[in-house]
Amino acid sequence: MCLALPWVMPCHAVEVDGETLRDPTRPMGVTKRQASGPVAEPVYRLEGLIVAAGRRQALINGQLRSQGERFGRTTVVSIQADQVVLDVAGQKSVLRWKPSVAVRKTPVDSAARPAASYSGRDR
Repeated sequence: MCLALPWVMPCHAVEVDGETLRDPTRPMGVTKRQASGPVAEPVYRLEGLIVAAGRRQALINGQLRSQGERFGRTTVVSIQADQVVLDVAGQKSVLRWKPSVAVRKTPVDSAARPAASYSGRDR
């Protein structure tokens, strides 16, 4: 039986009247980490790119990352207009940008342009 103050040492399971009760604050299915076996590498999702003069950033798993930035065992090697190259624990990983919306450049119709610009002065 684990008798501890919750702010000092949390209990993972408690035995009461012969029944083991689990910690209600732990997510279901989470058990103690086992020391054996390889550590799974994280899965990265490329969610957006910013490539402009003097600024290259990528939105990876909800976090804005810059070229050269290190986080955990991962380094952002390069950020291009269509891909991001990561070094994950010595292994090269390429995240390709596949936008969900097609971006098309359309010519500007001269009829849609304003005839004159407003200078800000009333006449």
